[in-house]
Amino acid sequence: MGSDKGLLTFKNATWVQLAADKMLSLQLSVLISINAGQLESYSTIFSSHQLVIDDPLLLLKGPLCGILSTHIQFPNEDILVLACDMFMMETKMLKVLIDTQKDKPPADAFVFNNNGEPEPLCGLYTAKSLTYILGLYRTGQLPKHSMKYMLEHVNTAYLPLAEEQKKYFLNFALRLRKSYATLNILIKIDNDNRQQYHFIEEVFADWKKRRYVMKAIVVTDQAAGTAGMKLVERPEPQAAINDVVVQVYASSITGDELS
Repeated sequence: MGSDKGLLTFKNATWVQLAADKMLSLQLSVLISINAGQLESYSTIFSSHQLVIDDPLLLLKGPLCGILSTHIQFPNEDILVLACDMFMMETKMLKVLIDTQKDKPPADAFVFNNNGEPEPLCGLYTAKSLTYILGLYRTGQLPKHSMKYMLEHVNTAYLPLAEEQKKYFLNFALRLRKSYATLNILIKIDNDNRQQYHFIEEVFADWKKRRYVMKAIVVTDQAAGTAGMKLVERPEPQAAINDVVVQVYASSITGDELS
């Protein structure tokens, strides 16, 4: 994304604060999973005892590293996970996970099923399930480190989503990067619900303020080589039907390509 998504703001609150507030409204203790490079910035928002830094002994990346790092510090606690970029999430969905655990104690993990795919970043993981996964990792029996792979190796309860609940699982870090054609489509998702409509519009307006400037190398004099090139700002391309929108994080050209 080019910036720490947890520190992006909406209505004067960071995304991570908004997620934490949802947990607090359920009278839950809140811990924030971060990497070492985020410690300084997150220390200005949360107290040190709320911050859990990725365990350096875990050679993992992604959410599983953060979850297992938290489990190592609190091995007897079940963990309710919520990604900070699930803007639309409501506390009633988190409560469903908690209530389901009480009703179905034999399961070790509880996640929602969205069109046949799990939503692991809004899920409840028992201490038992995390102890088992950590044991697999430490004994070299966890070849894949994705959350989906983890769910396949524990007794997971998959909760089906009703059609009207799927909007809560929009992941804004994934969808709001570059494609404003996509943004316009998302705005219309709740056009029958004015409150949701304006909420999404405000999110998009905030995101557009932070957007990257698109630039391109333009050749003005091919015979002049590099002297005949300049970097100019270009308008944002509009996605057409069947187009695939990608974000390039880094690219390079070799010297002989400029000669």
